[in-house]
Amino acid sequence: MRCGSDLVYGHAVRSKVFLDDIVHDTITHAEHVKRKAVTTINVVDSKESWRIMSGRDEGGKPRAEAMTRSASAGLQFPVNRVHLLLRMAITRSVWVLELAGNAVRGKKKMRIIFRHLQLAIRNNGELYKFLVDVTIAQGGVLPDIQAVLLPKKTEKLVGSSKE
Repeated sequence: MRCGSDLVYGHAVRSKVFLDDIVHDTITHAEHVKRKAVTTINVVDSKESWRIMSGRDEGGKPRAEAMTRSASAGLQFPVNRVHLLLRMAITRSVWVLELAGNAVRGKKKMRIIFRHLQLAIRNNGELYKFLVDVTIAQGGVLPDIQAVLLPKKTEKLVGSSKE
């Protein structure tokens, strides 16, 4: 086990070596750019040029080549696209169930049946466009009476009265 003074001494030696390297790099860089005086900007420039020459930015390991999720899983189909479609399907199913639940509450019932799903989908414009070709078994039809079949309203004249 090391004692405290050994740790401090080792840290001081590493710091001195680090500073010596910085001074050497700065002087070399200043001579290369033909400067007579060395400033703090030259220190920064020398370190930047060292990073550029080494081929690494900020030191560290070079970045690994990017892999798609399909390649990393060893699959042929696009995993990201399937994941996106699953998220969209979950969102739409939650949306349909929420609207069907509202229809159930309106009828003062406790269970969602096919009829409630049909009413929820057909009464919502966006869902109707999305599911226009879908037939829901036991869903029934929307309650709709055409205007032609309704009895005609007779107009009453305001000023006329039978005497």
